Amino acid sequence: MLNYTKTLSELNKHSLPEAGGKGANLGELIRAGLPVPPGFVVTTDSYHVHLEESGLLERIAKRLKNLQVQGITAVTVADASRDISSWIEETPMPLQVQESVIGALEGLAKKNRIRCQLIGCSTFKRYR
Repeated sequence: MLNYTKTLSELNKHSLPEAGGKGANLGELIRAGLPVPPGFVVTTDSYHVHLEESGLLERIAKRLKNLQVQGITAVTVADASRDISSWIEETPMPLQVQESVIGALEGLAKKNRIRCQLIGCSTFKRYR
């Protein structure tokens, strides 16, 4: 089973491939007993599922192949990067990832008796 989110307390230095450097380092700070606000990360499993289920992997591969045909220059790389980034941002996350992120947000809010302030955040709106 894939983990789409993980709490910071679940992370450590070995979590780098699934949680990124910031998440792994925050997990290490928690393990060292330093004060770290509660939180969670969206794992790389989420990203991979997003690319696979949306068909973006094929679309990206085609765009990169086209880049080789056009010739690799700073301009063509920047254009390809802009295209790929916009496709990823515009494509809705799979439902199971959305549910995991919403569940993690709700759990964090409930556990810490806080009101989630992300409602107005454009990133959160994509997951709703």
